[in-house]
Amino acid sequence: MRSSTFVVFDTETTGLYPGYDQLVEIAAVRCRNGAMLDTFETLVNPEREIPAEATALHGITNEMVAEAPSGLDAVLSFFEFVVNDPLLAHNAPFDERFISFNCYRHDIEAPDNPIYDTLQLSR
Repeated sequence: MRSSTFVVFDTETTGLYPGYDQLVEIAAVRCRNGAMLDTFETLVNPEREIPAEATALHGITNEMVAEAPSGLDAVLSFFEFVVNDPLLAHNAPFDERFISFNCYRHDIEAPDNPIYDTLQLSR
């Protein structure tokens, strides 16, 4: 991995269930040769209230996302950032499901970047 370019990403959501719960943030870091090259971060308007339990976990409030981009706009911006680079996430299936649901919801195709789960790799 030290000699590769890859994007580490994470999402924050209103809860645990794609389809009912929604994204509230997408963040990513592009790395190459062990160095951080670029970053991406966007809040996302979930078009619903963020439960207090979720805000307690990630600190993102309804006021913070009121003027944020829609899920569609946020996901499209994220795809522009990642280009064709491999993706890494801790517990990647969770993050991938929320991104994929936004693609399904807005009838767009997700890129086919390889996704590596650091949780699985660490085990």
